[in-house]
Amino acid sequence: MISKRIELTLKECLIKVVDNRGKTPPISDAISPYPLIEVNAIVGAAKSPNFSAIKKFVTEGTYKNWFRAGHPLPGDIIFSTVGSIAEVALFEAGNGCIAQNLIALRPNLEIVLPDFLYYSLVHPKMQSYLKTLDISSVQPSIKVPHLLATKITIPSLAEQKFIGDFLSNFDSRINLLRETNDTLESIAQALFKSWFIDFDPVHAKARGLMPEGMDEATAELFPDSFEETELETVPKDWRLFVIYDLATFINGAAYKAFEPNMYRRGLPIIKIAELKAGVTENTAYSNIEMPKKYRIETGDILFSWSGNPDTSIDTFVWSFDPGWLNQHIFRVLPHPKK
Repeated sequence: MISKRIELTLKECLIKVVDNRGKTPPISDAISPYPLIEVNAIVGAAKSPNFSAIKKFVTEGTYKNWFRAGHPLPGDIIFSTVGSIAEVALFEAGNGCIAQNLIALRPNLEIVLPDFLYYSLVHPKMQSYLKTLDISSVQPSIKVPHLLATKITIPSLAEQKFIGDFLSNFDSRINLLRETNDTLESIAQALFKSWFIDFDPVHAKARGLMPEGMDEATAELFPDSFEETELETVPKDWRLFVIYDLATFINGAAYKAFEPNMYRRGLPIIKIAELKAGVTENTAYSNIEMPKKYRIETGDILFSWSGNPDTSIDTFVWSFDPGWLNQHIFRVLPHPKK
């Protein structure tokens, strides 16, 4: 048991590494209680894997018999070794299995507590170091022995618990705010669909009714009838536009062009991960001069146009401080009203 600060390798802090890499397990044709956790479930995750991003599952038989090294247990740290390297998540509860590109680190609880190990691995300085372990010039990759040789400063268990609890409380608050934002976003999307896709206020006024849940001044903005166009029926006096004619779409610069650093020098580089999770300890920064068009301002509309349609393609309003626009994201600048 640790009673003072010491420096240990990551390997010395663990009792097991769950490593099933090398083969892909047979995938179930149906959703099951056994999700296959992949890198996309921990990229930009809050603290735990994002199970809503998981699209693959295995059968009970595969779960029990196929995985030679076992499965993550509560308290294990899931770590990505290929592709989006050095992504980290704490496996806290439930079933889950890992195979390609992920390993699970099982802490020795007499030496290090799971929360403390998690926060140690996501610390910006540690993340910067872990990125240097990349051995591939084609697809980023970290060898497990190199990872396990990483040195970590370990304080007493009491100090670890204090640090872990303190930071976990912040994470819990952040997660609660995210859930509130998701609820408000769902309400806004439902309202938009009702007003501007289903045209519920126009239908109501056409029947001589007051639109539901709408004050009189807002209701006055909607017509009380429809008219035919060459494409579809629309509210009277409304016009159809090609969306590309309504705004300028600026694609971001290549990541390497920013000469990224992990020391928070300059402005954050906004990738798809930042659109989902905001600026985090894993966000890289850039202090070089770039054309003004790549500078994201608070309130800008951003559209991520690359990647998995289920998880990556989406529209966002940037609510944080200014940052730099990475490739695969459009900065959408609406044209002035004519």
